[in-house]
Amino acid sequence: MYRDADLRLLVAGGGRVGRKTAELLLEYGHAPVLVDHDEEVVNALQENTTQYTTVIYGDAEEEETLREAGIEDADVMLALTQSTETNVAICESARDVAPSVRTVARLRREPTGEDDSESIDELVFPEHAGARVAVDKALDAPVQPVADLATHLEVVTLKAAEGAPAAGATLADVLVPSEATVIADMESEEVADGETVVVPGHRYLIATDPAVADDLKKLFRG
Repeated sequence: MYRDADLRLLVAGGGRVGRKTAELLLEYGHAPVLVDHDEEVVNALQENTTQYTTVIYGDAEEEETLREAGIEDADVMLALTQSTETNVAICESARDVAPSVRTVARLRREPTGEDDSESIDELVFPEHAGARVAVDKALDAPVQPVADLATHLEVVTLKAAEGAPAAGATLADVLVPSEATVIADMESEEVADGETVVVPGHRYLIATDPAVADDLKKLFRG
C-alpha cells in the first residue's frame, strides 16, 4: 500500500514533477531521497529542511551517485527528470546496481513500443493527465477526471491479499469506510456494486478521502 511507512524511495529530478512527488510521499509518511544534478536546485531544496529529508547533488545515471543515495536498500526508484532518455538510463543504472528495485520512469511524450524496457516497471506521462484536466474544465465536461489534484479526494488502486478481511466477501458485507467508494474491479473490468466479490489477487479502483487510506489497507491487505 502506498502509505506503508517503511518504504525507501529515491526520486531523481528536482523539477516541478519531482518536487511534487517528494511532497506527496512525505504527506504519505515516507522520507524520500531527492537527487538532482543542478547544484543551484539542490542548494535551494536543501535550504528547506522541513520539506525534504535528504537532497543529494549528483548524476543519478552514475552508479556512485545512486549508491550514495542508498539505491541498494531502496524499494522504489522514480526517475522524474525532464528527459525521457535520461529517465530510462537512470532506471537501467538503478537496476544494474539493485536488481530487485522497483522502477518508475517519467515520459515527456506519449508512450510507444520503443519505451519497453526490462529495467522499467512503470511508465508515467504526467503531461497527458494535465492536458485532459485542462480540456475537460475548458469544455465544462459533465464527467471530469478525479485525478485533478485540486480535489481533496484521491483515486487509488489496491490489490486484495489472500486472508485479508475483505477477501472472499461481497462489498455489501465489507465495512468499507463511508469516506471511500470502490469503483471497479480492474481485473474483470467491471463496475463494482454490492454484489461484487473481493477476489484475492485482483486490483480495485477506489475513490477515497486520504484520511481513511489506512483503514482500506487493513481491509484489502490485512
